[in-house]
Amino acid sequence: MTMSVRKAKRRIVAMMASTVRITLRWLAPDAESARLMRQLLRDSGRVKSAMRAALKEPAPRHAILIGHDVKSCNLMTWARWMEAQRQMPGLRGGTGLHVADEWAGNARVSTVFLGINHAWGNGPPLWFETMVFIAGDADADMERYSTWAEAEAGHAAMMQRHRSPDPTGNLLDHMLRQGEGE
Repeated sequence: MTMSVRKAKRRIVAMMASTVRITLRWLAPDAESARLMRQLLRDSGRVKSAMRAALKEPAPRHAILIGHDVKSCNLMTWARWMEAQRQMPGLRGGTGLHVADEWAGNARVSTVFLGINHAWGNGPPLWFETMVFIAGDADADMERYSTWAEAEAGHAAMMQRHRSPDPTGNLLDHMLRQGEGE
C-alpha cells in the first residue's frame, strides 16, 4: 500500500504531538503541572505549524526565464533551456543569460541570470548575480537578487559604485591613488 507524501507528513506530525501529550501527562501529576501542561498543549499548535513548515517542500532549485519572469522547473528542463541560452547571442557578445554587461571605467560589471537558486534555503531565492571584474583585483564586488527588476537596479548601483575616478580610465594611476590613500 502506497501512502502520499502529504499524508505521511501529517501522520508524523500527529505522532509527534501525541508523544508530547503522553510525556506531559507522565510529567505533570499535580494541578499546577497540569495547568502548565494545558498551556503547553495550547501552544503546541505553534510547534505543529513550525514542524509542518520544516516538512514542507524545499525551495525550488532550478528555474528558467520566460521574458523577465523566473519560472521554477525540473532539472532536465533547466539543463535544456540553459544550453539553448548559452548558444543564443546576447548583450555585447554575451549570451542570452545576460541582464546587463557594461564597463565602468576599468571595471567590467556583468549581471546574469544564474538559473540555480543561490540562497541555499536561507531567505528568498536568489536567481541573478552581478559581478565586477577589475584587472589585478581578485576581491571585486558581487551581489545577488531575486528578480529581474532587482538585478537591473543592482546593476545600476554597482555601475555607479565602480565608476572610475580617473576620466582617462588609466588603471595603473587609479591603483596608485588607492595605494596612497591607505
